[in-house]
Order: sequence, then C-alpha cells, then structure tokens
Amino acid sequence: MIRLYPRIFALLLIALASFSCSSTQLKHKETTATKVEQKQKLPFDEYMNSIHEKIQKHWPSIQKIWPNHDYSQHTLILYKLSPEGESIEAWALSVDGKNKLSKEQQESISPPQAGGYASTKFAGKDAIVMSAELSTNDLEKDADELYRTATHELVHFYHQQEVEDYKLESNRRAESYPISAKARLYRQMLYRRLISAYENPEKEQAFLGAAKYWLEKWGAEFPKERSEILLTDIVEGTAKYIENLATFSTLDTSSDAFRADAIKNILKEEIFISADSESYELGYIAGILLDKKIPDWKVNFYPKQIDPVTLLLSDVKAVEDAADIDFESKLVAEIDAVNEDLKATVHDLVIAYDALNIPYLKLDISNVSYSATMENILQYKDLDILSNYANKYNIGGKLLEINGHSVFSEELDDGRRIIIIPLTMPYTIDNNILNIHTQSLLVDGIEVKTGKDKNQRVLYMIELYSEPSVAKNTHTPELEALNESQATTNDAQNDRTPEQAMTQASLPGVERKAPTRCSYSSYYWSSTLRRAVDHYQVDKAYSEVTDDERSPDDPRCTPCVEDQVTIDPREFGIEHNAFRVCYIYADALKDALREIKESGSFDIVTLTGYRVGKTRGKVVDGKRTEWSNHSFGTAIDINAKYNGLYKQCHTTPREHSSELANCQLSMGGEWAPEKRPKLSITQNGIVVKVMTKFWKWGGSIPGELKDIMHFSITGY
Repeated sequence: MIRLYPRIFALLLIALASFSCSSTQLKHKETTATKVEQKQKLPFDEYMNSIHEKIQKHWPSIQKIWPNHDYSQHTLILYKLSPEGESIEAWALSVDGKNKLSKEQQESISPPQAGGYASTKFAGKDAIVMSAELSTNDLEKDADELYRTATHELVHFYHQQEVEDYKLESNRRAESYPISAKARLYRQMLYRRLISAYENPEKEQAFLGAAKYWLEKWGAEFPKERSEILLTDIVEGTAKYIENLATFSTLDTSSDAFRADAIKNILKEEIFISADSESYELGYIAGILLDKKIPDWKVNFYPKQIDPVTLLLSDVKAVEDAADIDFESKLVAEIDAVNEDLKATVHDLVIAYDALNIPYLKLDISNVSYSATMENILQYKDLDILSNYANKYNIGGKLLEINGHSVFSEELDDGRRIIIIPLTMPYTIDNNILNIHTQSLLVDGIEVKTGKDKNQRVLYMIELYSEPSVAKNTHTPELEALNESQATTNDAQNDRTPEQAMTQASLPGVERKAPTRCSYSSYYWSSTLRRAVDHYQVDKAYSEVTDDERSPDDPRCTPCVEDQVTIDPREFGIEHNAFRVCYIYADALKDALREIKESGSFDIVTLTGYRVGKTRGKVVDGKRTEWSNHSFGTAIDINAKYNGLYKQCHTTPREHSSELANCQLSMGGEWAPEKRPKLSITQNGIVVKVMTKFWKWGGSIPGELKDIMHFSITGY
C-alpha cells in the first residue's frame, strides 16, 4: 500500500512556508477503474456524536501523553454546511460536553470549507474550527479522520510555539525531482528497523543499531535533504505521535493495552514516495520507543532542535545492515512509475531550466492572494515546481488564466513570491503586449516589462499589484471582514455626511483635471465560503459615480482607477513593485516613503495599497456589502510578514512582543521588534511618526484588534 495522506491539497500558496499538514501528494496513476460502492449518507448528528465521543474519551489523557498539553482547554467548533457552503448549524465539542451555537455565534466565526481548519477563541478556550466532510459515505471513517485532524492541528496551533525561534538554514518540504529511490530506501529502511525494535523488545538493541546505520548513511549521502526536512521531522513527527496515541489512550489504559493499540497504529507495509510523508510515521515510531528508553524525553524537547529519531539513536552504535530485497524492489518500481508519470508533467520546465534561449514569463504574486490548485509540489534544483497549477487573474480588465499548466515558483530573499512560466508554447509579443492562447495558458493582450536575468535569459514580467484579489500575508478580504467586527464601533464616524467628512479630511485639496471615466474590477466577500465571489467590472462615465462609490471619510477618493496614482518605491531607493493610492494622498505618501528610507532605521519589504472589494459591512445573502479603505486607495499595509493583525488584544503594541503575549495572531506574521527591529513597526518608530501625519495607525485603534501593518484614513 502506498501512503499518501489524503488531506487538503488545494493550497493558498502562502501556506508553502507554514506548517501545512498536507504531505506531498505523489502517486503513480493507476489505469484500472475502481468501482465505488454507493452508501446512503449518514446523518450529521450521528457523525458529530461519534467525534464527540472520541473527544470525551481520549482528550483528557493527552496531558498524560505530553506534559502541559491540556486538551480540556480546547474546543472543536464543527459546522454543517450546505452544498453551496452556507452554514446550516454549528456545535462546540469539548471534554465538558457539546453545545449548539446560536445564530449570532455561528455568524461570528468563519467556517472553512469542508476538510479545512482554522484557529479561533471560543468561550475563553483555544479552539479549532472545522466543517463536516462526509466524503466517503462511511461515518466512522469520516469521523475518525476529522477527529485525528483536529487533534493533530491543535498541536501546531497552540503547543509548538518554541519552533518559531528556530534559526534553520533551510526548510523545504517539496520532494526533489526526479525522486531519489536511494534516499527513500535509506529512510524507509530506518523506519522498518525502528518498527522491528518496537515489536521485538528482546532484539531491540540490534534493530536500533541497524536503524542508526541507515540514519547515518542517509545523512552522509543526502545532507541537504536531512537539513531541509529537519523542521518537518520535528513538528509533524511529534504531532503525529500525539494524534495516534489520542485515538486509543485513556486515563486508565493499561500498559499491555497501550502497547497492543500502539502497534495497530504503525503503518507496516507502506511505501512512502516523499521525505515529507515519512516524517509523520518516523516521529510516531520513535516517540513510542522513546517513551520506554527515555521516559522524560518530552521535557524541554522543542528548544533542543532535534528530531525524535536522532534523539532516540543518539547513544546507539551503528551496526551495518542490508536492505530488504523484496521491499527495495517494490519501492524502486513504484518510484520509477511515479517519475515516469511526472516526466510528461514537468518536461518543459526541466528543458527550459538549462535552455537560456527560452524566455521566462514572471508573475510577481507577492501582493495578491488567491486560491490556487496544484497536484504536486516538487523541488528542481533551486526552484519549486507546482505541477498542473491552476489560477486566474484579472489585470486591468485583461485575463491571465493558468489552467492545469506546470510552473516554477521561487521565493526571493525579500519575501516576494514569483511564478515562472517558460514560454515553450507559441506566443506573440508586440510593443510589450503579450498574447498567449493555448489550452492551459491564456494571456490576453497584457502589457509586460522586458528585461534579462544574470544569465541573459529574456524575461517578460507582469506586476500584479493592481489585481483586485487580496494580498499575500496582508489585508485579505478575510482579514477585512474580521476587521468589520471592530469597525462597527466606529459607525458614528461612518454616518457623517460627505460634506462633514470632506471638512475632516487630513490633507488640503489637490488640483487636478477631473477624469471623464470611472473603471475598476471588484467582488463581494462571502462570509460563508470565506472567499471572493461575484467578480464584476465597472466602466462608466465619471459623472455617474454614486455616493456609495465615494469614501465616507473622504469622498474625493473612489474605487475608480482614474482616482488612483501609481507610486514606484524604487524612486526612493526602496526595492518594491509599484502600487496605487488615492490621488489626494499620493504626495504625502511619497514624502513618508522618502523619509522612512532616509532614516536608515526601517526596511520596507512589502507594500499593499489600492485593492478593490466589498469586504466589510453588513452581511446580505451571505455577502459583505461595504467597501474597505483599500478600495478607495485610502489605506496601505507595510511589511505584513512581520507586522500581523492580532485579535483579542487589550494592549497597544509599543516596543516589545511581550506586550502582545495575551493576544492571538490572526493574519500576517509575528510582530517581534526585539528580533527584527528594522522590519517591525513600533509606536515610537519612524513609520508611525511619518504615516500618522496624515493617516491613523491600525496598531493603536480602540478595541481588541491591533492591525500593526495597517495605516489608513480611519485606522481600520
């Protein structure tokens, strides 16, 4: 049996750098048709009760499994969704009981799509939010999978904070292409010998010696992989250990029963195609062996930055071993089949990598967010491969659509993420206008910038800052919808007439010729689907702009592209793509960027300005109805990767991360000015000093949200 871990793999690309628990999905494509028996769907309440029984039976024992992991302080919020993704009902499940959420409570939490998960706070407890996934028509299988996922992800959400302080040279979970059968053989022989050590206590030392042989052999021949997979071995291995034990352990489980059930959870005949998928099971088998060998191994485990297998074998002498012949032949055959399947998918990329005469189309997607799908994430030399990637972008009314086309992906040192498409297909370029019309790639007359890389390869570059979709690690529609709960406290301000708002605008009028047209692309944020829906475009006479299309805080600013001014930070020595803001604030913002740069005390690595979408306000038919400040060009996010949005805060972030110790990071990256002083926005720093001359800082707004990255006309 080939182990593939069938969890969600339609990823937000920003999750590539996070603890995503989807292992690399690699599998040889079988051609034999499989008949699926259709069973009657089982009711939600029976499914929910099965999950709750597991919680009440096993969660109380997790503190015995791992000290200080008190699952009595956790809650699972389980949603039942309609086929359209609308919330039907939701329940809070914990060791204390189960309670149906009121309509108001349901609407206060955003459920993920079936199979997904998110962290939240509920009734004073750290919680995980999930939606029912009855995908197999097998109640017990579905309930067990969701229970396992909830237990596993709670470890990542709330019990592995120490790993954030790791200073690792590299952390990549993508499997190298072509897949190395030798590397997989060494790691899986290590795994098989650890299983034998657990199942045969009388020969434990001999099998551990053989395991040490394979560990050293793998490390010596594949040092790069060992370095890159270390973090995954630690965080996923320990989470899998807790997950597995939490399927059978209770407060009164006997040692004999524990051992028997622990063995049942061992995957003995699996073939793993990636180092990532091996990490889970190696952590589990090493953990149950460590429980016997070093009973207190979990004390201060994470700060040691050592994986469970290495800890287990640290004082073991290697004993030379030979691979199991039958297993080796099966593994090699399977990996050969997978590589053959992948060859057609990535052929053009591999050829283009070394063929410098093939131009690259580069898409800078750093400042947009999107739901992209792909089959596999692979590693080829210094780039990642996203196989059969699919997404679409609207760029100034022109469509760029990628439909099952494999692409390269890279993350630059400054945090920007780039999609790279080798132009191996027919295309035309005329006066910097690119056209590509193939089944898997559509570029419909989009303007590009032309250049060359250090190897003199021709590059065509498209900046996606004007894309109306949300920005990576910045103010996404989801974040702005969350912000709505805070912004309602400011309703009195939003009830002002346009004339009143005009008199309170922070800058004097700007002379300009009124535009004749108003054009923009927008969408509505679905509070149930948790994504942008109903995308639409507007192109009309400027005289037809409505009051709704004017900022309630400065009606001179509208969603119209024609009211926005493009600012290129490179004019001030800041290496970042251009972005847009309302013309009223353009000069002030340019002065601010210049002053920040000249101060030398702060480095700007990401900026997000104008981005149109209805992401706030009341929910009607499941959709938000009001514009965000970004929609009017009256907001900007700076260094979101290091200045996140925190909720449940009762203090203002000033100079040290300890000030947010009781807050919960909701979006963006950790704020730690003591670690990253030149990337973190602080109350008395240069960024707040110059930006608050004309806008307000989201880090000091009243209420429980602290939006450190954000500056806008209202602070919200």
